[in-house]
Amino acid sequence: MGTIKAGFWTKRFLITPEEFSEWVKLCQSEGFYFRDNTSKQAIIKLTNLKSEYNDFYQKRMDSNMYHLRLPTFCATLLKDGFQNSFHIVAKKYRFFYKNGTNALDDFCIEISSPKSYAVTSGDGTYFTYEDILEKEPFAKEYFDKLTQPLSKITKPIYQLEKPVYSVRISKQAYTDLQKSAFSKNMRDSLTSKWRFDDGN
Repeated sequence: MGTIKAGFWTKRFLITPEEFSEWVKLCQSEGFYFRDNTSKQAIIKLTNLKSEYNDFYQKRMDSNMYHLRLPTFCATLLKDGFQNSFHIVAKKYRFFYKNGTNALDDFCIEISSPKSYAVTSGDGTYFTYEDILEKEPFAKEYFDKLTQPLSKITKPIYQLEKPVYSVRISKQAYTDLQKSAFSKNMRDSLTSKWRFDDGN
């Protein structure tokens, strides 16, 4: 079999639990449902999904304690009659701290969807990747429909005037982040244009 890696449409966000709940409602209104990645068949109850994200967020934004290990947040977003899937996962990125240490920390959620699908050769000896739009013509349209509302309420986050892993953050999440023990222990502070825009 081949070893070529498929590309993905990808967006990364750090938003509040309330904003996440509104996004879950949007997904539901578009006919999507969430599956637990730890179980191949289990459908996640929306209340459990929201609770898991809330746990992740509250520990990341804890103002008193820096949490290196956060509750796992990982799910697959599916839609009946639509074989392509969206993956929502807490992503780990490397940060450097004032005491000279560095660590991989869960920092945001990443929403991704494959741009292609694998096709195995007739004899099973290799595979090639084909454009997912040939198989699922609405894949990019769905991805944009589900991620654009999050892009509208978020702005890029920076460190040393450079974007941090292409993560976008909402205004309230940025306020919470500035107060967090995670942020206070950073060697180089995290910033966002939210601070310059007078609430816009």
